[in-house]
Amino acid sequence: KGGGAPIVLVGTHKDQVASVEEQEAISALLYREFKDSPAFATVQQFRERDPSGGGRRTLWFFPVDNTKGLQDAVVVAMMKMIVECVEGEEYIKRRVPFSWLDVLDTLKSCGKPAISRQDLEAIAADKGLGRTGRMVLEEEVELMLAHLSGLGIIIYNSEASLRNLVILSPVKFLVDPFSLIVCDFTLHKELQHKTASSFFPHDWSRFISKGVLSRRLLKKLWEDFGYFEELEHLAANHGIIVPLTGVGRAEDHVEYIVPSILSKDPLPPLVRAPRFVGYLVIAATETLERSLGSVVAVEAVRRIGIFPLGLISMLIGKAVALGQLSSGVGQAGADVSNLRAEEAHLSFGAHEFRVSLAPGQGCIKVDICVANPREVVSSLSRLCREVLE
Repeated sequence: KGGGAPIVLVGTHKDQVASVEEQEAISALLYREFKDSPAFATVQQFRERDPSGGGRRTLWFFPVDNTKGLQDAVVVAMMKMIVECVEGEEYIKRRVPFSWLDVLDTLKSCGKPAISRQDLEAIAADKGLGRTGRMVLEEEVELMLAHLSGLGIIIYNSEASLRNLVILSPVKFLVDPFSLIVCDFTLHKELQHKTASSFFPHDWSRFISKGVLSRRLLKKLWEDFGYFEELEHLAANHGIIVPLTGVGRAEDHVEYIVPSILSKDPLPPLVRAPRFVGYLVIAATETLERSLGSVVAVEAVRRIGIFPLGLISMLIGKAVALGQLSSGVGQAGADVSNLRAEEAHLSFGAHEFRVSLAPGQGCIKVDICVANPREVVSSLSRLCREVLE
């Protein structure tokens, strides 16, 4: 709502970029590149006395010296700015029962990355929730979880498969297990990798060479984290893994595609020229409505859009899943040769298309191989919205 959340841009390694002239050139570059974005209106400026004398200077970023830490005055100024921004937000001023804060303090001190809803309700009951007569315990806990989740303090999802899970430390709970399956295996081999590969060598070879992950291998990789079903569901929800239909009936023989670790080698050229070529541009709605007409310059797309480097693999994952549903078969199960980390040749039923990252245009290119592009365009647009949400 309004102008959006405050943004503080930080430039590290000031010890290597120490001159006033270089820092001002960087600030000017940031302004030129991002001034047209609606989000730039909320970027906080750094103001200080000009080191070269002659008054004060203003920068669009905070240049900090990592080697000095809090001994760097700019680091202190940045922290002060962040506190001021947070204190100015309306949600900070909302009143909540002291018992909620008591529950939050207990959760912070428990040292766990996640806790079950049942254990949380036990803590909440001990702190006095549900005793006011206005709400029963479960209702007040639900309200508290919605509030804390809305602030980003915890992560909680009320859908049936996840409602028993309350994530207290998103980095530890999600990043640690996810990074075991989304990484460069030529550079990283953790203890879990060594253990899983010794238990299931064929599965491991297929995973790192083809990007196809068996459920039993995933269980072995994640066996120390707990909450396997919830982690699996979250990974599938966010397109990190894509279940393949029609691949094995036993539960542990289910397989997944992991789009982001697929090969980055280009696909062979299309046999026939596409009937239509389109581009998916990702930008704020108001920016698109204001800036895009019937004809758009590539430079405008690069300037106002969000470069989809981190989104393309998730979009491919969701497109694979939808393609399986619309075809009624596991089209990627037996053959992943048409899938890449940044490119895929797929179909929604009989509607064949190719989607690929277009670095030069700053967007996603779609080659449509059928006479009617409507199904492909509408489906990919919807999947893009799901990825962004």
